Amino acid sequence: MANVYWYGGTGNWSDYTNHWSNNSGDSPSSNHGSAPGTDDNVFFDALSFTAGSQTVTVDAAACLNMDWTGATNTPTLAIGGSVIYFYGNATLILAMAITGTTAGGGLTYRGAGANTLTTNGLSLGCVLQESTAATGSLTLQDNLTITNTSANAWLWNKGTLATGNFTVVVSGTIVFSGTDAKTFTPGTSVITGAGWNYSGSNLTLTANTSTINLSGTGAFAGGGITTYNIVNLNGTAHTITGNNTFAALVLKADTTQTITFTDGTTQTITTPTFTGSVGKIKTLAGSGLAGWTISSSISRTFDYLSVSNSTITGTIFNASNSTDGGNNFGWDFTPGVNARNISGTRNAASGRNASGTRNTSSIRKVQ
Repeated sequence: MANVYWYGGTGNWSDYTNHWSNNSGDSPSSNHGSAPGTDDNVFFDALSFTAGSQTVTVDAAACLNMDWTGATNTPTLAIGGSVIYFYGNATLILAMAITGTTAGGGLTYRGAGANTLTTNGLSLGCVLQESTAATGSLTLQDNLTITNTSANAWLWNKGTLATGNFTVVVSGTIVFSGTDAKTFTPGTSVITGAGWNYSGSNLTLTANTSTINLSGTGAFAGGGITTYNIVNLNGTAHTITGNNTFAALVLKADTTQTITFTDGTTQTITTPTFTGSVGKIKTLAGSGLAGWTISSSISRTFDYLSVSNSTITGTIFNASNSTDGGNNFGWDFTPGVNARNISGTRNAASGRNASGTRNTSSIRKVQ
């Protein structure tokens, strides 16, 4: 194992003759003799870059620990479509840039021990991922922002990932894939992504008091996890797949939304928050006519919904000022005395027949 220092400004990672030394800022007289390997600690420091905006281009890279502390002149680490494998700890600085591509260039953890990532406020423009060769853990040391917009912007296949209770914001999709055993411990973190995709198996989720926020039209593929804590659907349209369990599933207030539930799935929800408002209708629909199910133990009342092909088990949901789109069971769409219809105008029928008794014809019972 050796400490290896970058010098000479702009260059390719593999160009050890002109850029990797055994001493900080040294000339080729102390050349390392090769590009860093998996047991080398690499340093980018105050003597690494001689002018502003110089770039280290990753064409083949691996190291044990990577540390940018003290680097000056706002350098760029250009990962492109390549990969940096780090087997220990990575420490970045705010006064640098990391660029990548949506094709898979990334900062990849491959360590067997207890490893850490410190960004110091830097946003990652590359994919952050785990290699299936990893057997250890990675723990965040501060907030994490990934601006990469790809379908696997944050990808985890194996090992243990802990957010350290820090805030995570991902512009692309958060993915857990593969068949290897993996553990995710978000603690109290608030995690925001453009999508959530648990497409693999053998994931142990310790949800703690974490919150998952989905933006835009991101899909939520939960993979049957028991239990997600709070999941907020904040965009205009989201699709939920798999049989999932939520402590709370929350639709964003004062926003028109269409939430599509895959046919044949059951969502077990302790606290559903679905209410819309005048002109901001929440449409809850199945992916087809076969229907979808919500399992809940407490009766709830929601406003300004449009619901179709839905079955409620364990209780009855009341939907005031709402539209029964058909094939619903366990929903009560009967308007109250002072109810208004979905357009916001007063409902003259007021949910009672001519004799003044309540009209129960529109109530659907749990089958």
